[in-house]
Amino acid sequence: MSGLAFIAVVLAGSASIFLSPFYRYIDSVKRHHPSARVEQFVSACGFSTNGKQPIYTLGGHWTISKDLPKDVYDAESDSLTTAEFWKQDGVASVVNLWATDIESEQNTMFCFGPNRAIRFVQSTQWSLPYDGNGKWSYGWIYEQHLAFTSDGKLSRKTGNFMNQKGDVVAAPKMDEEERKDFDFVPDYKKLNFPAQMLP
Repeated sequence: MSGLAFIAVVLAGSASIFLSPFYRYIDSVKRHHPSARVEQFVSACGFSTNGKQPIYTLGGHWTISKDLPKDVYDAESDSLTTAEFWKQDGVASVVNLWATDIESEQNTMFCFGPNRAIRFVQSTQWSLPYDGNGKWSYGWIYEQHLAFTSDGKLSRKTGNFMNQKGDVVAAPKMDEEERKDFDFVPDYKKLNFPAQMLP
């Protein structure tokens, strides 16, 4: 079963398969209501989602999507990148980036201040193992917080493994690939976010 077929089963009401973090996010987009995670991050960045509409894009080329849930389902791919841009002119902006494939999902939110200066980043990565028998499960969750100086240099980086309740837990057993990638955070400089979407 492909990733999208799996999701279709979930959205059809199957109680036996969990809804992945990315598709919980897509469901919040479909309902036109920012998730609590997004609202909290936007607030920490210095403004509010109230009365504002984000701009959605699908793919790493920042092609604007007028209906992100439909475009995600129509993509028929297990590997997707989406971005949600929130902007308040002259104050700040938030980019809510998702990258997902069949075994992992990563949500990275960037806070930019005036003059497009990066302020801080929150990145959460989920390992979603597939057991080969049609079942997905949670492997581990790793959340990081990064802060930057006024000239864009990394000043602090903290990270913790968590359980489904959000409690900090000991590092799990990981395979070689997971050990190499678990603390990866996308470099905002290499993402080339569209200038018109930042303050």
